[in-house]
Amino acid sequence: MRSIFLIGMFHLIAPFLGAQNLVPNPSFEEYTECPNFLNQISRATGWNRFRGSPDFFNRCDTTDPTGIASELLGVPANAVGWQEPATGDGYAGVVLYENNPFGGETREHLGAMLIQPMQPGVPVYISLKVSPTTAGPLQDFRWTTYGFGLRFTMEPYDENGLAPLPNHAALFQQYSPSDTATWYLVSGVYVPDSAYEYVVLGNFFADTLLMLEVLNPNSLDIDTVAYVYLDDICVSYESGYCDTDIGWPELSDDMRVTAYPVPFTDHCTVTFNRHVSTATTVELVDLSGRIVWRAKVPQGQRTIGIEVPGLSNGVYVLRAFTAAMAFKPLILVHVSP
Repeated sequence: MRSIFLIGMFHLIAPFLGAQNLVPNPSFEEYTECPNFLNQISRATGWNRFRGSPDFFNRCDTTDPTGIASELLGVPANAVGWQEPATGDGYAGVVLYENNPFGGETREHLGAMLIQPMQPGVPVYISLKVSPTTAGPLQDFRWTTYGFGLRFTMEPYDENGLAPLPNHAALFQQYSPSDTATWYLVSGVYVPDSAYEYVVLGNFFADTLLMLEVLNPNSLDIDTVAYVYLDDICVSYESGYCDTDIGWPELSDDMRVTAYPVPFTDHCTVTFNRHVSTATTVELVDLSGRIVWRAKVPQGQRTIGIEVPGLSNGVYVLRAFTAAMAFKPLILVHVSP
């Protein structure tokens, strides 16, 4: 009777949730004023800075107060690169990483209040689009990295670069975007544990969990910055309302990864059945989505050891992937010695 009651309650709630995007102004089309300088995400209706100085780009900008670019915050050309929007006339931009000589971990976050609070325990479907950029007349960027994603909070916040990062997200890009002509689609399903009221976009992972990859070897960027455009943010209760990422194609059956021993205590060895043909990222993730360990297997090798001092007992997911494809994940169990 209890299970029938719960199912019935969900069917009563679902019609009221409706087929809609919970994110206001998801493609950054609406604005209070046209942007004319960096750090003006608040001019995109409904959006505000939560950390750092995220940027707002829109085709409406045809002014150039600096003399540096024909359109400083325009579309498709702007101060930090060139990209047509995934949809319409606007998009946002954030720093994913910067080598900050003064300490702290430089990240830029932007956020918006959801159209309605989330329903705890009711799954939501999420998608977003991200595109890297390397060169504009104001600044060029040398690096790319993974980690751009989305999380939910109960309240807005305004952080400086010294605030600690949560090291988890409801959804994030697990590989480094490497094609500046492409909008990468990232999608997934998330079950909220609270009635979250805000959606936040950015990179929420500490420097120690990131691995930089060269995107523009000709860059003169001395600050080692990784920067991306973002567009088409979608959070919906209805399956099929948001775009769906087909994901990486899996490697053929003759390429496999195993781990031993299982369960493991202090050490676990990950083994590929043959030498990897390209650098392969391996990571251990807990059931809440937090990355607890990450490393790369260099081209030509086939084994790597996992050692995570102080790792809590429990179930973890081992993931291995390249920029173009992924292995089937493995379930590992950690127990105390």
